[in-house]
Amino acid sequence: MSLPVRTSVSQGSSRGAMTATLVSGSTWSSNVGCTPMGNTTQIRFARFARDFVRIYWQTVKSGDFSMPPHEPSEETVDELLSEVSHTTEIEPSTARSGALYKLLMTSKFGDWWLFSFRDGVPAWTLVGCAARSDDDSQPHDLLAPVYSQYFEPFLRHVTEAANTQNGI
Repeated sequence: MSLPVRTSVSQGSSRGAMTATLVSGSTWSSNVGCTPMGNTTQIRFARFARDFVRIYWQTVKSGDFSMPPHEPSEETVDELLSEVSHTTEIEPSTARSGALYKLLMTSKFGDWWLFSFRDGVPAWTLVGCAARSDDDSQPHDLLAPVYSQYFEPFLRHVTEAANTQNGI
C-alpha cells in the first residue's frame, strides 16, 4: 500500500510537472504527459473532486447513511468543510488499465481518506477507498467486507451525486 500523497500540478507547454509530498514528509517528482485532452480530464476530475468532498460532508450531516456509533454531526456543513482539505493525483495509464484518479481528503485532526476513481466517460467510477487506522501501516479498506455494508452505499451515493452535480 502506498502512502497517501498531497500533490500539485503545474502545467508547462505540453507536459505537466507533478510534485507529490508524502504524508510522511518525503517528496518525489515526476513528469506526467499532459495532452490537451489530458488537461481537460484533469480539470473535470478537479471539479468532480471538489463536489465529491462537499457532497460527502453534506451526506454525513444529513444522517441519511447512519453508521455506528450513530452519532449525529452537530457541526454545520461549512464547519465540517473547514476542518478538511483535499488534493488530487493522477496515476498514468498502464498496459493493463487506464489512468487512476485519486482524491486524498485530510482532516486537521490527522485523519485521511483516499478515494480512487476511473474515468468511466462520462461518469467517474469509484474503484477504491482507504482510510486512516490506528496502525499507519494497515489503513482501513472501506470497500472490504467488514466496512462495505456501511460505506459502499454511502460512497456510491456521494459518487453519483457528484457526477450529477457535474452534469454527468
